[in-house]
Amino acid sequence: GSLTVIVTDEKTQNGVGGIEVVITGPNGYNETVETGSNGSVEVKDLTLGTYTVVVNEQKVPTKYEVVDNTPQTSTVEATSAPVYEFVLKEKPGSLTVTVVDAADNQTKVPGATVTITDKAGNLVKEYVTDGSNNPITVGSLTPGDYVVKITKTPDGYKESTETKTVTVPAGENKAVVLPLTQVEKGSLSMIVIDERTQSAVAGATAVV
Repeated sequence: GSLTVIVTDEKTQNGVGGIEVVITGPNGYNETVETGSNGSVEVKDLTLGTYTVVVNEQKVPTKYEVVDNTPQTSTVEATSAPVYEFVLKEKPGSLTVTVVDAADNQTKVPGATVTITDKAGNLVKEYVTDGSNNPITVGSLTPGDYVVKITKTPDGYKESTETKTVTVPAGENKAVVLPLTQVEKGSLSMIVIDERTQSAVAGATAVV
């Protein structure tokens, strides 16, 4: 007899190749096979009887997780070839954002308002940096593109127009650093002049 195992991507419904599955059956049968490029594999010349199939999760690509890896059991008969189906879904990703002083790209800047939106423009998160959330990690993100920008800068820093579009991979973390530039500080010179002589007066004190 024979059996077929099919592994598909939950989102695309396409077959996923290179996935190891473990098959156990009568008389101590234990075989590990791999799905082909179309996401399926057929095992032939099997002794008739009951067979159990499970995905080898240790060999599943890091971007995926098995939706339901409960062992599937069916019977191979002379007149029927069972099909075992498993579905993989992409793991969520995460995004770590840090707002720093552009002078050294290390000093954390509090008081900045940061927004994160998805590629459709939907707001994912908005927050103001402080000692507890800089850097901040936003998890459980659907893999894809996100826009990160500072919408309000704290006192002492120039307005930021920088917008970063980042791609968050499945099952991975993406780090983003947003630098802020301090407002340039000026200086003031003052001369006290004697009204009658129009000469500078040394040692005079002025209040600004």
